[in-house]
Amino acid sequence: MTLWRSANFAIIFLMRYLLFLLGLWSLPLQAQNWLPSPTYPATSLSDLQFWDDKLWLSSFEGQLYSSQNEGQTWVEVPLPFPARALYGLYSSRNRWFAAAPGGFYTSENLGSSWRWVSIPGMYVPSGFAVLGNGHWVVATADLVGGRPHAAGMLRSMDEGRSWESVTANLPGTSIAKLLQTNNDQLVVALDQPATTASLFSCWLGPAGSFQWMELPIYLHYQSDSSRAAFQASSWFDLKLHNDSTLLLSADGMVREAGATNAVYVQWMGYRKLNTGSAAEFWVETLPFRPQFNSWWDQAAPANILQHSETGQWYGSLRGGSARGGAWLRPSEAQGWHKANNGIPPGPEGWDLLRFAEGPYGRVFAIHQGYSGVFYTDYSRRWASATPHLVAEKLKLWPNPGDGLVQLDLAFEAVKLQVLDAKGQLVWQQDNLMSGIHKINLRTLAAGVYVIRAFSQTNMYQMKYVKGG
Repeated sequence: MTLWRSANFAIIFLMRYLLFLLGLWSLPLQAQNWLPSPTYPATSLSDLQFWDDKLWLSSFEGQLYSSQNEGQTWVEVPLPFPARALYGLYSSRNRWFAAAPGGFYTSENLGSSWRWVSIPGMYVPSGFAVLGNGHWVVATADLVGGRPHAAGMLRSMDEGRSWESVTANLPGTSIAKLLQTNNDQLVVALDQPATTASLFSCWLGPAGSFQWMELPIYLHYQSDSSRAAFQASSWFDLKLHNDSTLLLSADGMVREAGATNAVYVQWMGYRKLNTGSAAEFWVETLPFRPQFNSWWDQAAPANILQHSETGQWYGSLRGGSARGGAWLRPSEAQGWHKANNGIPPGPEGWDLLRFAEGPYGRVFAIHQGYSGVFYTDYSRRWASATPHLVAEKLKLWPNPGDGLVQLDLAFEAVKLQVLDAKGQLVWQQDNLMSGIHKINLRTLAAGVYVIRAFSQTNMYQMKYVKGG
């Protein structure tokens, strides 16, 4: 019996030792693959926005987080009472909204405090618009499905204390997206369209009534001379760029004029909104045209964004194939390029859930597969928006200054760059040793700049303000 116990203890000790060794060996792999180690406990992230010089992040577990340093550190934002889930973040006329089942949290003081507002039923808001007359318009989605009395479009004239339906002539009551222009034109995307129509638009009429106008989607599907009508089945993304251009990512059926059969496609494109013609063609912009033989082996269009400062296009394709992940199109005159460097694949491939536009040309994205946030700026390389000890690696003074900069590097920099507020490279130097360096930027115009230093494995950057 004593021998048997001794053998058991030996086996247990050996197993623990092996696990310890495996744990040690896993650490270099994580660092090599850029696995994010977020400072927030949420495991399923739902939306990401950049408001008032802060990043805001919501989760399907009901938490809300903010970061004042572009993702280096995160803090949880207190809400009036715990949310069962947060499905999205929205803003309109300096009022912010966080959507939850049965209502939403709203803030009118840049996120300093939030209050809860209920809506009829347990539907989830899918978009918000605060009109010039002070009325609130809320789109709702039936995420459960099959309920006969979905809320559809709601309006409140007393900041959420009472609601009325403004669904009006919409042929559906589950709304996937709601967009708002500066002159209060509204655009909605129906979640499950009852007709071939998918997009509708309206302005608030003089009598306060809503009359929705169809915005049909016509594509040049097979050739530039063809004409095909597109009916969306699922909306992956719908954005408004610079108050004038609709950006769309969706799947559905396309039928060319005169054809008897419709063809399933996954599609990404854009069109001008206010052109006077509802039947204007959309311009397709895809890294490639998907041909689906196996759902899991291919990549589906997901998110689309054109940065308002740099004009660069970003697209994401979800899936586990080599085409999955982030793509970059520097301009409309150039083609798409793979831009996945620094983003690890998740359990089912690359799953970039959201794009958010940041300052200085930066773009942030949620990687659902790892519940992490990544960012990029002007390049095809991404990095994890997790705590970086920038202050210990890169120091500069005086800041603000007259252009004569003292720079303290705690590493050997393979490249040092200075970019202006538009993201344009205005100064560069290669191969700097660690230590203190003097940089003369006095020839640059007064303004805000970004100084970036690249090591062999990381990129560090700081803002620099040059006086007149």
